[in-house]
Amino acid sequence: MGRLNLTLACGDYDLLRPLINGELQPQGIELNVLTMASPERHGRMLRHGEFDVCELSLIAYLVARDKGCDYSAIPVFPHRRFRHQYMVKRTGCGIEKPSDLNGRRVGLDTLQNSAGLWMRGILQDHYGVDLRTVEWWCQEEEDIPFEPAAWMKVRRVPAGTNIDQMLLDGELEGALYPETLPSIRGGSPKVALLFSDPKKAEIEYLKNGGFFPIMHTVVVKNRILEKEPWTAMSLVQAFQKAKEMCYARNSDPRSFALVWVQDLIREQREIFGPDPWPYNLDDNRRALEAVIRYEHEQGMIQKKPRAEDLFFPPSLQRIQHYVWRSKSFKSCKPFKSSSPFPPMAKGQDSADVGTFKAPSLFVRRDRKNRAARLAQNLFCNAAEDHAGKAAPAMGRNDDDVDGILIGPVDDEIIGFAHLDDLLDHDLLERRRKVALYEFMQQVPVPLT
Repeated sequence: MGRLNLTLACGDYDLLRPLINGELQPQGIELNVLTMASPERHGRMLRHGEFDVCELSLIAYLVARDKGCDYSAIPVFPHRRFRHQYMVKRTGCGIEKPSDLNGRRVGLDTLQNSAGLWMRGILQDHYGVDLRTVEWWCQEEEDIPFEPAAWMKVRRVPAGTNIDQMLLDGELEGALYPETLPSIRGGSPKVALLFSDPKKAEIEYLKNGGFFPIMHTVVVKNRILEKEPWTAMSLVQAFQKAKEMCYARNSDPRSFALVWVQDLIREQREIFGPDPWPYNLDDNRRALEAVIRYEHEQGMIQKKPRAEDLFFPPSLQRIQHYVWRSKSFKSCKPFKSSSPFPPMAKGQDSADVGTFKAPSLFVRRDRKNRAARLAQNLFCNAAEDHAGKAAPAMGRNDDDVDGILIGPVDDEIIGFAHLDDLLDHDLLERRRKVALYEFMQQVPVPLT
C-alpha cells in the first residue's frame, strides 16, 4: 500500500525545517510542503480550504469551528510569540502606562488576528485596560465574517491610509499590530513602545500567571481524518520529531550567526525548561482556555467549547511505551576530551574501558552507518544486529546508565558525555547530535 499524499502549508520555521526539506516524513504519509507568509496561508485556508494540512491562526480556527468548518486541529503549535513589544503608543498624548489607553483610539490589523486578541486579553487581565472603553480601528476585513460583541466599539480604517499613518497623523493614540510598525522600525519620535523594556515586561507577565502566547495551531481536513484517522497521530509525532531535531541542531552554536547564542539558549532554558514549545493538551490547557474566554467575551464565538473539544480526539491520546529503565540515574561529571582511554576492541563492553568504572553506554561511529542508526541501536545487545548489516558495536550494562563514551573513528574512545550534558558536548557533530537527542527522549533523564 502506498503512502498517503497530503499537502501541508506552513511557515518557514526552524522547528519545521526537517519536514520542509524532506529530511523527515510522517509515518505512512508523503508531504508536499508549501511555505508562505501567514496572511496568505490563513486567507487561502479560511476562505477556500486549499490545503489538506495547514498551520492556521488559532483564533481564526476557533471562529471557523464555531461556524462549522470542515477541518479539525491537532495539538501542534508551531508558532508562538510574546507580544508586549508590538504594543505601540503615540508620544505626547498622555499615555504613560497601559491603563492610559482607556477611552482612547487604538488600531488593529483585524479583530480575528491572533496577535491582536492576545494583546487585548493581556492588557485586560494584567494591566487594567477596560476594553469596553476603547475605540478599535481595524485595518483589514475579517477572513470570516462575524458580529463582534455589542459592547465593542469597532471602526474601519478609511481606504487609502493605514493605522501606522493614522498614528503619525494624530488620529490614533495606540496600535496593537502583529509585526513591527514601519514608524517604530524607522525610529520616528512620534511613536514609542508602550513598554519601554518589553522583554522584561514579557518575563514578568509570564511569571505572574501569563503564557508564552500560542499564535497558530495545525488543522487537517475532516474528510482525511474520517477516512484515515491514523493520520492525526502520525502528523503529531512527525511535528514532535521535527521539533526535537531542531532542538538538537540548535544546541550547536555553529548553527547560528549569532555571537552570544549560547547565553540566549542558557537563559531560555532557565526560564522555560527544556521545551518552550510543547505539543500536547495538558501543557497548553490554561493558555487555550484563556483564548476561548477572550474570543467568547468579544463575541467572536457563540459557543464556549472545552479545550479538548478543539482537537481531533485520537490526536490527544497518550501513546504507551515499554519501560526502558526504571532505576535512577547517577550523577557523573563529563570527562574532558583529553581524558586517557585505551583503544577499544570491537565488541568490548563499556565496563572494561580503562579505569572508567561508572556504568555507561558507549557508541562508536561506524563509517558505514548513518547517525540515526546509532540512536536506534543504542540499547541493543552487542551480539544482536538490529540494523541487519554492519551495525556499530554497542556496549550495554544492565545497571544504571550515566552517559555515553564517544569515539568518532578507528574504535578510539576520546571522551565521555553525561546524558544531562550531551547536547552541549562539543565533540558531537550536528547529525549525531540529532540522533542522540532522539535517543535520549526514550530514557527518563532530565535534559536541563
